Amino acid sequence: MRMRKFAQQTLKITRTKIIAHAQKNQLKFLSALTKKHLKITDKATEDETARRKGTSKKPKNRLAEREINLDKKLDQIDERAEKLRREETEVEELKRSSRKSETVSKIN
Repeated sequence: MRMRKFAQQTLKITRTKIIAHAQKNQLKFLSALTKKHLKITDKATEDETARRKGTSKKPKNRLAEREINLDKKLDQIDERAEKLRREETEVEELKRSSRKSETVSKIN
């Protein structure tokens, strides 16, 4: 009977030690997991902050590029307008010369 009681007590102590050890390991695991989670969260926050800084610069760059493109288009329009003026002048000169030749041929 004494042996049985001793065995039961030993078993109870062993169970208690196993449970305590498991709880200790569980706390270590949760602590490590929490640290890992915090690192991941911090990294994501840093990445998002960097992305937002990058996008805030993009509109400035985009506006500068747009201004350059608009200037180029205005220059192209000016060139086309100048070309049209020259061609209109040419057409007017051809009309005048044509009228002169018609009047000369009528006179003769």
